[in-house]
Amino acid sequence: FVLGDVLDSRTWKYYKDADVVYHFAALSALPVCQSHPRDAVDVNVGGLASVLEGARIHGVKRVVFASTSATYERNKEPVLSEDLDVKPTLLYSLTKQQGELLMRAYRDVYGLETVVLRFFNVYGPHQDFRRRSPPFTSYVSRELAHRRAPVLHGDGTQARDYVHVRDLMRLAMLVMTAPEADGETFNIASGKAYSVNAMYDIMAAAANATDVRPVYHEATRFWDAYPELFAGTRPIKKEILQKEVMKTTTGSHDKAERLLRWRPEVSMEEGLAELVFYVKKAIEAGKDKDAAPVAWK
Repeated sequence: FVLGDVLDSRTWKYYKDADVVYHFAALSALPVCQSHPRDAVDVNVGGLASVLEGARIHGVKRVVFASTSATYERNKEPVLSEDLDVKPTLLYSLTKQQGELLMRAYRDVYGLETVVLRFFNVYGPHQDFRRRSPPFTSYVSRELAHRRAPVLHGDGTQARDYVHVRDLMRLAMLVMTAPEADGETFNIASGKAYSVNAMYDIMAAAANATDVRPVYHEATRFWDAYPELFAGTRPIKKEILQKEVMKTTTGSHDKAERLLRWRPEVSMEEGLAELVFYVKKAIEAGKDKDAAPVAWK
């Protein structure tokens, strides 16, 4: 393991004997990116540019880039596939779209092999439940382990496509060498959308905490923790935040299945039970000392 900065060219020396580089580093929390646009662009776009340049100079054969389903932000199709136009406006998704364009440019101009993976909502063991704005699944798992009522935003009917980390890593490994993957973009999705309420019920049952019921707040309240977004003469539009929180997304994995014979294997019930167990054991081992009861991302 090497601790370094993706913007630092001194890390390029570690690419010398590498055939493939996976670039998964990013500033990813939506409100953090939106409230710190320069940092988001520097890390998410500049960081990738640095990785690509280092890979080009040191003879890396292929770069695999973690993009996001958030690039589909303004699409209204019920199932999202890789051939759709992406025209995002929020900072996080916009920087990831720019990253995809950079990947294409380095392939076209330098002949570097590239693969783009659009992650849908990833969950599973080892997901950080201690940070200020944890992902929904690890946040709820943590609160249930403490028998605290989680704070949920909206009415719980919003739904997302969740993919287990083991399924994600299987596809990530497949694209390492597959000739069919070069120059392609793949969704990493389950093909099913689960509502917040449905997922909460599964996690509560797995935690033996069905008597612990969530507290619902208005959809946009989560963003209120970032007052800089509402400062100045042009605050962020509330309707955009409402739409972002309450959206339903479902991804197609047909392309990955057709070209790479990949399909998701971990069921939601199995995956969430595994996550709940992991968080419970981590808390019992005293690994949540920094965790504050905050709302989910």
